[in-house]
Amino acid sequence: NFNEFLAQKPKEKPFFDWFGSMDPHRDYVKGTGEQAGLDPKKVKSDKLNFKRIFYNGILTVDSIYQDGKLYEVKNFNRENGIEEGEQFRFYSNGKIEERVNIVQVGEGSQLLKQFDGEKISYYNSGQLKFKEYYVKGKLNGESILYYENGKIEHKLNYLNNEFDGEQIYFEKNGEIRKKENFVNGSREGIWETFFENGKVKEKMTFLNGNLNGEYLIYLGLDPNNPSKDTIYLHSKRNYKNHKQHGINYTYYSDGTTIETLYEEGRMISEKKY
Repeated sequence: NFNEFLAQKPKEKPFFDWFGSMDPHRDYVKGTGEQAGLDPKKVKSDKLNFKRIFYNGILTVDSIYQDGKLYEVKNFNRENGIEEGEQFRFYSNGKIEERVNIVQVGEGSQLLKQFDGEKISYYNSGQLKFKEYYVKGKLNGESILYYENGKIEHKLNYLNNEFDGEQIYFEKNGEIRKKENFVNGSREGIWETFFENGKVKEKMTFLNGNLNGEYLIYLGLDPNNPSKDTIYLHSKRNYKNHKQHGINYTYYSDGTTIETLYEEGRMISEKKY
């Protein structure tokens, strides 16, 4: 015990001791505040600021208010008093802004808080804003962001916090804006961007993170409104390990064509016809 420690400690040697108790200092006795001259009826508060729940002296739920309205609810581990479980944030109209679940990993000085499970956010109208899924603090699976009109803005796929699989981005009208593909965070496969009318604007292929093969670029005859006019192939490039390699073609609306030969990124020749 502490007395034994003091008896064994050399007198000239300093020490530091920290005691953290999970027990209250004394048992609660109703009315002790009034007996000490405090009258709770005289305490005036126009708006609630917080509401807290304790278990054995440890804060387990903390509800925070702004201007008298519930703003945030935090849940804590009843053993160590650190955030754990579902956490909520609210708009001033009472609707949920965000909900997330927190788990604890490790212990002592190595203890970490991590997102685990579904994380959801809403617009103040109540419309779903985004939802994503975590496993031990890392994004996994599908992550979807929504426009306020309810249509999808993007749909992404993750594996251990890295892009993995198809990633799709949309316009507010629901038309696809671009598609990308990844494998373990590395660009892989066909990538495409689109005009507002749904026609392909760019198309390229990645292998092991590098451009390889054809890279096609399309244009509209009207540069101010390309998606509403005839779309034509403007450029056909060839890549090898992210460098232009082979014959590239550039086409113009007046019928002119420029043919350029590249080797490992270095231009060899060019001709126009």
